Amino acid sequence: MNEKKKRRILVVDDDPSLLETLVDVLGEIGYEVDGVSGPEDAIRRCEESGYDIIILDIRMPGMNGVELSKRISELRSDARIIMMSAYGMDERIAEAMRRGALAFLQKPFDIKEVTELIDTVEKRTILIVDDDTVFSQTMKDLFEEKGCVVDTAAEGSEAIELARRRRYDLILLDMKLPKANGLEVYLSLKEIAPYPAVIMMTAYDECEELAKEAVKRNAYTYLKKPFDIDELLSIAHEIFRQQREGGVVKPS
Repeated sequence: MNEKKKRRILVVDDDPSLLETLVDVLGEIGYEVDGVSGPEDAIRRCEESGYDIIILDIRMPGMNGVELSKRISELRSDARIIMMSAYGMDERIAEAMRRGALAFLQKPFDIKEVTELIDTVEKRTILIVDDDTVFSQTMKDLFEEKGCVVDTAAEGSEAIELARRRRYDLILLDMKLPKANGLEVYLSLKEIAPYPAVIMMTAYDECEELAKEAVKRNAYTYLKKPFDIDELLSIAHEIFRQQREGGVVKPS
């Protein structure tokens, strides 16, 4: 059995049909899976056992998914939590994502979506925001070769929607975008996703002051295009190292 398939998973949902389906299918794939139908049972299981991944519904009787995810994180700080809901993205899910949930699944979903998320939880996640699709694809290929999971967005609203649904470790954000500049997009992203390190990018002298302003407001750094790929990789490596050790400190 592949090592990645030995992860222990807890599924929490008061829908007995979906609960049984997820437990059975993920078990057949090779994961070690337990299922419970309520928050109190989930808390008890987490007190008794360590789970690598917890998949939980946002709407349950007695305690909503945000409160449950908070309780679980207090018990197991290393738990990776995936939220799911049939009601779409709402403020409760956004709050769970801000608190560190890894991703959001919209019901009904294909089981492949679940397994793809599970298989990528150990990988670094990167979001590239740039309307230059050739540049974005080049960066995507580069980081995927390094084993990262990479998404791309061509404008700010698309980036914001992606950040609502997945937790990113690193965001590469261009300053010149359609409809909104990079600083505006950065500030919107930080409201919903305070944890990723953000590297601002620009090819234009007139955008450098905005990039510097983003750095003043806690962006990690900014790079002037065209930049040295080795420099970018070195910065990303340092960010990931610091994240593994508990916190990112910006360069002075």
